[in-house]
Amino acid sequence: METITYNLQYRRGDCYKKIKRFTPEVLQALKGFIDSLVNEFQSFTQSSYKKNPPKEECIFEALMLGIFWNNYSSRSLKLDERPQKLLSKLSTLRNEISSLKEEIDDVRGLMATMFLSDNNSSYGSNYDILSESFEMAELTKENLKLLLKWLEATEDYVQELKHLEIWKEFLNQKSEEEFALDLTSILMFADWFQETACKNLSQYRL
Repeated sequence: METITYNLQYRRGDCYKKIKRFTPEVLQALKGFIDSLVNEFQSFTQSSYKKNPPKEECIFEALMLGIFWNNYSSRSLKLDERPQKLLSKLSTLRNEISSLKEEIDDVRGLMATMFLSDNNSSYGSNYDILSESFEMAELTKENLKLLLKWLEATEDYVQELKHLEIWKEFLNQKSEEEFALDLTSILMFADWFQETACKNLSQYRL
């Protein structure tokens, strides 16, 4: 995945005005993709968790799930259970034993390079050696679980996972066919967002 960074100093202040103008477009586009799904998710959180999250927050979470799936699902298929558990355990130890943070970071950095990046030699069945590209993971409950396990192993998405685990629980209550249809809607929304955001905000890329 290409790393994209931004220069928010370009025409100081203009970026935030553009984002403000872009936001209503996103909310309007939502109606054609996942509006009913977000409403359903809100009802689920109210009944299961006694929470009433704002609709905008639920939209952001769905968008986050779609973008993570697009960017990382093929990688998550390659991560075996043993290194995933070890990486997660190291993260826990890092938080519990501050004196070992530096040593644990060294080990985690090495393991992350070996098991989490695209540039390792343990390619899974989803890797096409002729085209040197990854196929999108199948839209299944098992692959969603693997994606969240991969995100957990990176230690970069601790707060995001708290929300995505609720989305997983919500989607897992559906049949496999319904699950795939709902995830397809989320991915279509994420694709639209990424394409439209690039058109509207590309001048802020470095």
